[in-house]
Order: sequence, then structure tokens, then C-alpha cells
Amino acid sequence: MATSRTTGTTPDEKERATPARPRSYGRGEPAWIELSVRDTERAAGFYRRLFGWEHNRPAGERMSFGVLEGERVAGFRPMSDDDRGSARWSVYLATQDLEGTVTAAESAGATVLVAPRSASSWGRLAIVSDPTDGEVGLWEAEILKGVQAAPGNGTPVWFELASADHDAAVDFYTDVLDWECRELERDEAGDGDGTYTVLGDAPDGGAGITGLPTGSEDRSHWSVYFGTPDTDASVRRVVEIGGAVVSEPRDTPHGRLAAVADDQGGVFHLMGPTSD
Repeated sequence: MATSRTTGTTPDEKERATPARPRSYGRGEPAWIELSVRDTERAAGFYRRLFGWEHNRPAGERMSFGVLEGERVAGFRPMSDDDRGSARWSVYLATQDLEGTVTAAESAGATVLVAPRSASSWGRLAIVSDPTDGEVGLWEAEILKGVQAAPGNGTPVWFELASADHDAAVDFYTDVLDWECRELERDEAGDGDGTYTVLGDAPDGGAGITGLPTGSEDRSHWSVYFGTPDTDASVRRVVEIGGAVVSEPRDTPHGRLAAVADDQGGVFHLMGPTSD
């Protein structure tokens, strides 16, 4: 089993380790991702072998970080003993008023799963289940402003909510987080016959909402897409290092996409250039 290269950071070094001009996020933008997992060292080894991430574990902290070229990409958080599920990726949306956003979310039909709380000196978080049963985090930044690595190979390039009720989900995120949305035409959206709604016009770090396929037994869920120069090669690499293929690579108007799972069951997506 591969081991990760782990570096330590003392509490006093936290702020010095933050980029001088940290990438910041507006209200409602996907700002942070976190993998809840049984074995954080093993997870760090998997993503090092796949994406080249280094592993940084601050002294005295439960959470550690995947780092690429000196910039934070994601968090690794050990699962609690009573959590019997498999590893899972979570998406956190930025807010500058955590309590106000949670109150608005509840008023709009969300269920609070984790009430607002401190995440050490990194920031403050809450987790809610939106009215379509999609679990999403909320992040009020302090030291940790969010993902600092630019969108690209081995870093998040897109975020997506697959919802059991597309229209209700759009209404929720528009009302609670002030999303300015636009619908894609069917030939823009790619495969499938449902409506695809995107957050704003920015191509980098954007987000979309799609409906679950008719007859799907999946619950609503958020997903993260990582960039890759070669989707098929990355899928093969996932399998080589102990992961699994969830959906085979396919070309779309937005690139060649695939869904995979890491060696502890955490599902994520790959996005690269089309095969032609």
C-alpha cells in the first residue's frame, strides 16, 4: 500500500501558510471540498498517486489537506466511529453570514444536519439537507478561504447537484444563496433530456443543477469534477491504484467525463478534453 508524504504545520504557522493573496469566494459559490474517510493517510496516498497531491497535516488538527504546487485543494477528515457509510466527498458553499444563511435555508424547507460550529481557526461550517434531500455544506471563511489551487489538472473544475426535483433545487439555491442562474439549451447541456441550470457565466469553479434520470433510485447529491489532461488514462490509473469505475468515459459538449470511486469508495468525477 502506498504511503503519502505528510508535512506538519504548527498552529502559529497556519496563517503564514495561507497565500498572501488568497482566492476568495462570493456568496453561494462552491468554496471548499472535503473527503470524509476512514483512513486519511491511505486516502492521501491514493490522491497523491492519481493527482500528485502532497499531504499536509497541521499539528493538533483532525483535518488534513491535499496540496498541489503549494496550494490547498481539499480536506481529509476522519469519519466518526458511528458513521457506517463509505467515504464521501462533500461540497461547501461560501457564505459571509453562516447563521443567517442557515436560518434562511430552514425557512426555505432545508433540514439542518450540522448546526453552525467552529472548524478550529480555519473557519465556521454548517451542513444542511436542501428540500430535495441534497446534502450540502456552508462555509464561513476565516484563515481557510477555500480551495486555493486554480481550476486545472488535479483540482476542482466543476461542481454539480443531481436533484430529484430540479426546479425545487433551483428555487432553493436562488432564494437562499442568491444564485443568478441560467438554463442551458439542450444541445449545450449534453446527454440526457432534462433541464440543466448553471450558476452565473463564469467557467471556472462554476456549478450546475441537473435532474436525476427518470426512474433513478439515487438520492439528490452534490459531486465534484477534477480536471485531467486525459480522462481515459486517469480512469485506468484509478483502477490500477485500487479504485473503481462508476461510469465509463463519454464525450459531452463540456469535455470527456467519467465517474470513478477511490479505494475507500469516495465517488468523484473526471473532466478532460474530448477524444477527437
